[in-house]
Amino acid sequence: MSNFNSFIFTEDTSVHFYSDVVIHLAELVGWLWYIP
Repeated sequence: MSNFNSFIFTEDTSVHFYSDVVIHLAELVGWLWYIP
């Protein structure tokens, strides 16, 4: 059961990590669009 919990935890953190990266990329693209 503890293995299952740790697997869920790592899945959850990776999802948060990728969502943060996507958000930062979106902000960067927004800046590049906004500046010109």
